[in-house]
Amino acid sequence: MDKLLNLPYFGSVYHWAQLFRQGNNIIEAHGNYLRRTFRNRVVIMSANGPIALTVPVFSSNDAPYVQTRINYSTDWASEHLNAFRSAYNASPFYEFYEDDFAAIYQRNNVFLWQLNLDMMQLIAQLLQIELNVTFTAEYEKQPSQVLDLRNGIGHNSNHLLAQGVIDVAYYQVFAQKYGFQKGMSVLDLLFNMGPEAKLVLMQMARGE
Repeated sequence: MDKLLNLPYFGSVYHWAQLFRQGNNIIEAHGNYLRRTFRNRVVIMSANGPIALTVPVFSSNDAPYVQTRINYSTDWASEHLNAFRSAYNASPFYEFYEDDFAAIYQRNNVFLWQLNLDMMQLIAQLLQIELNVTFTAEYEKQPSQVLDLRNGIGHNSNHLLAQGVIDVAYYQVFAQKYGFQKGMSVLDLLFNMGPEAKLVLMQMARGE
């Protein structure tokens, strides 16, 4: 079945597992920006437990997402990169990918949408997959003949993206201290599993 998804800042493993499921993947390109969502937020696993990182923006809930501007009044990009390094420097594959992500931040994208799109394309490249996505031509509040997963972008609704997929345990740096953490960012999967991240997502999508 076709799936309708929002474009997140990196996105969780559930979001990426949905992209591996059968059916077309449609990205919502005409909705409004909503605060307190994973449009501008990512959760990573650190030595002190899960931490949330946020991209500051100039916007309100009635502004189009594609027109939401990033606020560079603070050096948030360096903060995010430093947080990635602190959390995942001991992971097996962090050093192989850190420069790729740093290069995206150096573009200083004006719009949050473009930053997230660039990150999605980079992650697909690192996973060695061809993204099977299209974008909506207009906003539909109640679309038909499609699995509407757009609300999975909310901070408390990541579980909605788990529909039709299963949790697959993979190596995590801090699992011995905190146990396996479900639904983490795709960054957690990439830094810990490297090329095998694709296999984990495929397994999640197949429900095996």
